[in-house]
Parts: sequence; C-alpha cells; structure tokens
Amino acid sequence: MIVQRFVDWLGQSRSTERAGAARILSVGFAQGRYPDDDPELAELSLMALAEDISPAVRIELAQSIAGVSDVPRGLVLTLAGDVDRVAVPVVARSPVLVPADLVTLASSGREAIEIAVASRRGLPARVSAVLAERAGEAACLKLLRNETAAILASGLALIGERHMHCAAIRDALARRRDCPPALRHQLVGAIARSLSDESFVTAVLGARRTERVLQEAGEKATAIVADAVPPAGRAEFLAYLRRAGRLNLAFLLRAVAGGHIDLFVDSLVELSGYAPRRVRAIVVDGRATAFRALVSASGIPVEVAPLLRQAVVTWREVLARTPHAAPEDVAPLVMERLAASFARSQDSDGFADLLQRVHQLAGEAVVEAARDRVRRLAA
Repeated sequence: MIVQRFVDWLGQSRSTERAGAARILSVGFAQGRYPDDDPELAELSLMALAEDISPAVRIELAQSIAGVSDVPRGLVLTLAGDVDRVAVPVVARSPVLVPADLVTLASSGREAIEIAVASRRGLPARVSAVLAERAGEAACLKLLRNETAAILASGLALIGERHMHCAAIRDALARRRDCPPALRHQLVGAIARSLSDESFVTAVLGARRTERVLQEAGEKATAIVADAVPPAGRAEFLAYLRRAGRLNLAFLLRAVAGGHIDLFVDSLVELSGYAPRRVRAIVVDGRATAFRALVSASGIPVEVAPLLRQAVVTWREVLARTPHAAPEDVAPLVMERLAASFARSQDSDGFADLLQRVHQLAGEAVVEAARDRVRRLAA
C-alpha cells in the first residue's frame, strides 16, 4: 500500500522532487534508516526510482549509491545497465559488482563503460585481461595508468600489440616497471618508426642518415634492454630477439665489447643450441679452435671469431690488472685496445665495416664513461 502510494506520487511529482527523494532514500538506506523501519519498503522504493523516466533522477540515484556496499544487488545491476550518464558512477565505484559483473561490463563495447571499469580501484587481473583484449585506446590507456589494477604481462603485451600506433599508450607502457622486456624492445622499434615517418626529421638529416641513426639507436637500445633483463628472464628475451632477427653480430659485438660477458655467453647458447656449461667453458677457456666452432654453430661468420675472442681476452686481461675498476671506466680502454689489435691482425679491406663498428663502439664508450663520471661527481 505504501509503495503504491509512493509510485503514484512519482507519477505526479516533478523530476527535481523525485531526484531529491532518490538522494534522501539512498542516503538513508546506506545509513540503515528506512521508511517505517522497513528495509524491503526502502528497497522497492529505490527500484521504482531506478526505473524513473527522467535521467536526472536516475543519475542522482546512481551517484548516491555508487560507493555504498550494502545496497540491493538488483538495484546496482539495473543502474549499471542504464545509459552511460547513469551507469558510469556505479560501474566505476560500486563495491557490489563482482568480477563476473565487471567482465560482462568490460565486454559491452561501450567506451564510457570500458573506461569506468578500467578506472576501478583494485581491478582484478581477469577483468584487466578482458579490457586488454577488447577495449579501445581510451580504456586501455586508463587501465595502464591505474596503479591499483592487476595486469598480467600477457595483458600488457596484448595492449601493445593492439594499440602500438597510439603514442600515449606507448608512453604509458614504457613508464611501467613491469613492462616485459620483449614489449619494451618493441616499443623502441615503434618509436623509431614513428620518428622515421616524421618529414621534419628526414628533412633535417636526410633519408639515408635518418635510417642509419635510427638503426644505430635501435641496436644500442636493444643492448640496453637486454642488459637490464634479470638473469631468470634472459633466455626468454634472447629467444624473442632471435625470432625477431635481432640476435645478430651487431648485438654480440656490443655485448662482448661492453664487457657483458654473461649476456654474450647466454646469446651464444641461444644461437648455437649448445649447453650453457659447454658454451661458458669455451668462452672462458679461449681456445681459438673451439671458439671458432662455437661461432660457426651460432650462425655468425667465422671470420669475426678472432675479434669476438680477442674482446673476451682483452676484458680478462684488463680486469686482472684493475680488478676494482668500474666496467664503464674500463670499457673505453678495452675497445681501443681491441680496435688497434684487430686492425693489425686483419685485412683492412675485408673488414672495413667491422673495424668502423668497433671504432664507433669505442667512441660511444668514451662518451658514456665521461657522462658516468659527471653523474658520480654530481651525486
């Protein structure tokens, strides 16, 4: 009887009055205060308001109950399925919605709802996975910027695969500490491609120089990313580089010339298929015949085996004399000695490009060592 009178009143009152009733009823419900001390009556009244013809009334109701945990589930689901202006506050904040509800909402294809789901605090990984697979750029960007959302590495990779063309998403992915190494490497390539497409860059540098600069920057970035990968994840990343055609001579040369011997060894393991212990024994032992066979099995031209072997030997000799020196300070000396030694022992006509690359790496090492010293002094 009371509910019927309330429904009759709804049909006769103005929308502003009904919105006020929605606010009063929802606040009272949240505080445990019900009309005539009857929670069922309050619930039926709220459901009647959820079906109101005026969006303003439903918006007021949605905003009032969005953060309340003990409101009727049917009421929340009704509002969550309403038009965007009504649904968004509830979808973004309601603690009544369970992961299964959020999965359904994330699959709705409605951008505003996807964004609301992506903004939820403590979003479960299973919901993030659905957004990563189906949501548009705006929702995925919101998800990446949600520091409380649980996102698996596979979800991050999927977002990168679907939205790599979006600069904001590339930036958000790059800023995440949990960005998988393979994805981080793909981001470097995507950024390089976007720069090469800029007419201003090509106009200033020229097409050939732009291509060369970006190639060198890509090689350096690959080495930096690889060096930052924890040992436990290195094999997986190197396998990715091999499939991508990036585990090549340029990569090996940067690794060994920079003193990253463990990375060099692991790379040869991936390329050759030899057991890790066997590869390490060959590299550490330094015998020319075995080293040459290892390089050949790795698909690297055997002509460069002496250079790679000399790099390992040179690092070993320098570190034996200066065991406490920082690697960044030793690298320029090693590379300069390596370039001089290799130039004397090889036919300069046949190895001009390789020698040029070694000299280039030596120059980079000198610059980086100077920068490191400045940073240490400034710290």
